[in-house]
Amino acid sequence: MATPTSSQTALPTRKLGPELHLSAARRLVAQTGQNTADAALKLLDAAAGGKIDLSFLFGTVGPLSDGSQGVRQVAMAVPAVGRTAGVFVSEPLPGGDPGGPELGQAERIASILAIRDHLAPGHRLGGAGSVQMLQALPTPTDVAVLQALRAAGFIQVGELLYMQRSIRKSAAGLLRPPPVPSWPKDVRVASLAALGGPIQNHRKALALALERSYESTLDCPALCGLRATSDVLDSHLAVGEFDPALWFLVMKDDAPLGCMLLSRLPDQRAVELVYFGLAPQLRGIGLGRSLLDLGLRAMPQSGYDWLLCAVDRLNEPAVRVYQRAGFRAFAERVAMVLPLDAQKP
Repeated sequence: MATPTSSQTALPTRKLGPELHLSAARRLVAQTGQNTADAALKLLDAAAGGKIDLSFLFGTVGPLSDGSQGVRQVAMAVPAVGRTAGVFVSEPLPGGDPGGPELGQAERIASILAIRDHLAPGHRLGGAGSVQMLQALPTPTDVAVLQALRAAGFIQVGELLYMQRSIRKSAAGLLRPPPVPSWPKDVRVASLAALGGPIQNHRKALALALERSYESTLDCPALCGLRATSDVLDSHLAVGEFDPALWFLVMKDDAPLGCMLLSRLPDQRAVELVYFGLAPQLRGIGLGRSLLDLGLRAMPQSGYDWLLCAVDRLNEPAVRVYQRAGFRAFAERVAMVLPLDAQKP
């Protein structure tokens, strides 16, 4: 298992068993702005309830700053649909990493590399199949984590703005509904519910729509071609609760050239705009705003307060469309990926 060099000797990384899960959880949760002990217990409760898998924890164990023994640095991989795994990495402690910043960073990098090596091509995560890509979404202020991910071979594919707009029902009724959209005469937009049949009947058309929308895209262009389209589609289907009435295909002369995919997130009282893209020949003619209006008209009438989306900060035309539709940014993340077939720096 690869371990980076340091002027001090980094502790060896190892797979962390159940007896170390609480100590690992204390290091994985955000280290500022909350009670880390309570947050760690909530993480363990989520694992006990089957909401998160703690099977893939790797880290270093040794003396902590207070003299006790515990997990110093840790990386966790969470399996996901679409042959991916999300990676989460321990932040520096408010008082500094055990052993100092250089040693802490060496152990942080080694923990990520242990995840990478364990999930090498061909490794299987239960029923999820082999993992083809690792993904991480640190905040721009997580400097140590960003540097560790880059040192472990991750590449940055985008700077994501997380945006939201209210769809909350007020005492006076729903927010003013958007206008009924109209389409050019050779463009047709239909939900999967209107097209009828199971999702399997529409996978080919959806895959074509996705691939054509990637052409010259400004939304995380470095991500294009790194994953099979079928895996991307599986990932989109796994977000929240799939509703065919909220998945739309955009067709020109019956050829699929774009799509808008929305999914319900009941636990968050929100609907997520999972994906929104158009082929080059359909851009710049106002279809984006019309499609958003269509989506807003299709929103559930009760039980949901927010419409959420994530967009690459550098995709300025899309950001403007969302802002004009009433979306406002509320968080930022840096999108980092590591294709496992291109590993071993």
